[in-house]
Formats: sequence, structure tokens, C-alpha cells
Amino acid sequence: MNTNRFKSLLFLCATALIGISASSCKKDPGNGAPDPELSKEYGIWLYGGSEATGYGFYMLTLDDLMKDTTISIVGTGIETNEILDYGNCTFRDGYFYQGLNGKFSKGTFESGRYVEVDNMVAEINFQGGFDWDGDDLIVASKIDDYKIQLYTVNTTDMTIKAAKIIDIPHLPDPIVNPITGEDQEVATHIRQCFLNGGKLFLGIRYETKTKPTTQSESFFLYSLDYPSLENPEVITDERAGVGVNAGPVPPYLYQQVRDEEGNIYFFSGTPVIADSPSEKYGNAILRMKKDETRIDPDYLFVLPDNLENPHSFSAYITDGYACIGEGRYIADLPNAKMKVDLQSYEQGDWVRGLINAVEDGKMYTFVRNNGWKVYRYDPNTDEFKKGVSIDPGIFAVYRNYKFR
Repeated sequence: MNTNRFKSLLFLCATALIGISASSCKKDPGNGAPDPELSKEYGIWLYGGSEATGYGFYMLTLDDLMKDTTISIVGTGIETNEILDYGNCTFRDGYFYQGLNGKFSKGTFESGRYVEVDNMVAEINFQGGFDWDGDDLIVASKIDDYKIQLYTVNTTDMTIKAAKIIDIPHLPDPIVNPITGEDQEVATHIRQCFLNGGKLFLGIRYETKTKPTTQSESFFLYSLDYPSLENPEVITDERAGVGVNAGPVPPYLYQQVRDEEGNIYFFSGTPVIADSPSEKYGNAILRMKKDETRIDPDYLFVLPDNLENPHSFSAYITDGYACIGEGRYIADLPNAKMKVDLQSYEQGDWVRGLINAVEDGKMYTFVRNNGWKVYRYDPNTDEFKKGVSIDPGIFAVYRNYKFR
């Protein structure tokens, strides 16, 4: 794992740490057959350590997220620094898929250790997003500002079914520096990658390379026939462009979710709230109905401008309810309205969960209150119930998973 990436994450979350001996935490032994009887149902990915021993990512595996107990990385945490790439992996049905050191692999946690199930030699990254077509993983790997390598990976036998380099179109009009009046050099960021209606869609954000950065004022979807990846088309939506404060979104955070009916909801950027494009603010969620190939013109979910980090989904829960804002807010997607701010339950000073597990229509997230606690939220009853506590020495919690 890149050390600089860890340092940058620490900078974003900097706070004092209680010392924990990293030497007392498990590292993956990498040998011996796993025993399914010893394998746990859930995992919590967190960050801990001390100045003396160094910091690291750990996976805590457990059988019950709602048990009234305290868990710790000491003696039980599985160090993941050299096992899983925090910023370049995704998870589905018990398995992690990741690109690391020139290898794309599939693995899981069993018997208190990480087990690599299969791998292949391939330089695959998630910088352009991803989606699933049955058991096939569709990955948009960024090559440079205007090239994406699209992979279709058969995750059953871990082979590449298809690969093609896609040229991202340039903006039809330049972005002009408001001070000098000169055209600016523009880069691209792919915010979404999803399949619908026999098409593959890439959500594009255009951004100037010079500071202060300026983004395109319209939202762009690049459409291709799937699986042929032919007949390219650019779809624009001027209701929801990307504004100055949109900022980069890490590729491992979910940019789109599907409801039970197959409709896709995805973040755009900044919607037009006034007559002048310069008066944009906030963020918006758009919708594409199942099997359609156009953005739903009758749907625009303008998010309140006071939300913190409203740029990704932590989970789709059930019945149209989804979690946004890094684990803090529950949104009613079909009705385009906010349901609840989990911070309002006043169980702690910070509700957070970048990626949250869902089980039986309920979502697990984290609350900080003299250390971190797991909480379970039920959108149908609004119950917000405390589960396990995590040793106060933990620096930060990021994700929780249901392995089995």
C-alpha cells in the first residue's frame, strides 16, 4: 500500500491516538487450509496504531455486530496493509476484488486470516468506477485524462472476457479562465460506470488543471452499446452540472445504486437553482429508469446545501431508502426527499460509515462516542440501536461488511 496515501488519509482525519501495540495484532500467515467453522460473519475495516509502532489498516472479524461487548484489534485484528489496497478494491457477496502490484485478485477472510482465492496478472484500477453484469465485473480503469481501459472480468474463473480502450470526448466548448479570458487545460474524472438498457454509461466530470479549478456547468454521460462498446454518444443534462465545490470523489465510494425495481440513482454534481449558472450550489441525484437509455427528465433530487460530504452512497438499504453523506444521512430516493440525519439521534459526536453492510432491510454504521460503536438503523421503524463497541484506541472506522 502506498505510504503517501496513508499519510494523506491521516491528514484528513488527524486527531490524537491512544497507543496500541501493532505487534500484538495478527498478520495474514498465508498458509494452511481455512476452517469454515472458524470463519466469521462480519468484518469491520478500521485504522489504528501509535506513533511508536506506526499506523495501519486492520480488519476485525466477528459473528455479531449487535452484541453488548467491546472488541479490539489487539490480538485479533488482521493487518491489511500489504493484503488489501484500501483505495483500489470492491466487495461483493463475501469476496474482495482488487488491483495490487500488477495483479488483480479475488479473496475473502476465513479462519482469522485473508485468503486469496484466485488472481491474474492485470493492471486494473477502479479510478473510473465499476458495475456488475451478473457475475461479470465491469471496471473502467483510468489510463490518462482522456483514455479509459474498460475490462469485463469473469469473477467465477477470474479471466478477462473483454478489454477495450475508450477515448473520452473533449468538451465541445473550452473552459475559459474568468480572470485572463484564456482557454484552460481540462482534465476528466469518471464519476460513474453503470449498465442500463443495453448501454454502458460513464459519468464524466470535466475540470481545469489550473488552480482555482473550474468545472463544466452541465452533467455529461458517455454512452456506448454493451457489450460491443460501439456507437458512442454524449448525453448532457443542464439541470445538474458539476460546480466549483464538487471536489474529487474516491473511486471506491459508491456513485450509483439500484432499487428493487432496477431504477438507477446516481450523483451528478451541482444543480441549477437560479437563472444564472453562477448561482449553483449543493449537490443533486439523478435517476435513470430500468431499461431506459436517457436520464429521467421528471426526476431531480436537489440535496440540501448544508449536508456534509453529500457525494456518494454508503448503502442502498430497502424500499427506496439509501444512506448518503458517508454514513450519516438517510434519503428517500423515489420521493426525492431527506428522511433523517442520524446525527440527530445524539448518540455521539460523529456518525460515519463510508461503506455500510445491509442485512434484512437494516443498515449498520458507526457512531463516535468515547470510542467507536456500531449502530443499526431500520428505515421502516426509525430504530437506531447500539451494537458492539470498539476499543477507544482506534483512530478511525471506515467500512463494515457482511461476509456470509
